[in-house]
Amino acid sequence: MLLASSVGLCMGLGCLAISYADAWPAEYGVLLLGLIMFLFSLGVGPITLVVVGEVSSTRFRGMMISSSIFVNRITSGIVAFTFLSLKFAFGSEAKVFVFYTLWSLAALLFYYTTVPELSSVELDSASSSLSLPPGYKYFMGNVDGS
Repeated sequence: MLLASSVGLCMGLGCLAISYADAWPAEYGVLLLGLIMFLFSLGVGPITLVVVGEVSSTRFRGMMISSSIFVNRITSGIVAFTFLSLKFAFGSEAKVFVFYTLWSLAALLFYYTTVPELSSVELDSASSSLSLPPGYKYFMGNVDGS
């Protein structure tokens, strides 16, 4: 679901960039924005919290999920507050949406290469079945480093 949503976001943002470049009617832009919000709400938005909940121990799950929400809100604010500055820096809305599309492609590559597939793993054993760097053991509940 995460990858399908990410692919849809990349396509939607790319189409939005084309719509601004080719001066499509405003109705198409509104429909594309609605599609982008729908695809984000269907996959990338909630699945991020699900993955964090699956890979963290019960002891730290609340802290990690709240940290994820905090980072999500901060990055959302950065996107909202910098849109006009990027528009003036790049010269047009189309180029800003191309920039966002490239970031979405980078996120898709990140998801594909790093997010583990946990569909056949029980939720209680998900955190112990992952091969994570040693620094993450503290957040997985192994405070003694074992």
